[in-house]
Amino acid sequence: MIKMLVLATVCLAISMPALACRGTSQFPEAAAVLAAADMSAETKKDLQERLSDAEALHARGHEIGNGVMMGKALMVLDEIKAEVRK
Repeated sequence: MIKMLVLATVCLAISMPALACRGTSQFPEAAAVLAAADMSAETKKDLQERLSDAEALHARGHEIGNGVMMGKALMVLDEIKAEVRK
């Protein structure tokens, strides 16, 4: 019983950063907004590629526990969201 409780606690502790991270919800939201955005096809394609690369970087950062990597990905996300709002 105690082993199961310890295992559950460890699993929860490992998953909490991903659950609490804004990127886990904001990357898909940004992709949807970008897909519907009224902008040139070239600009949209460029932003979609940057967003995809940043999302992959963000996911990799979570996999290896690299906060700097996740932070860089979130900065790109914020830049893209600002560009779409223009």
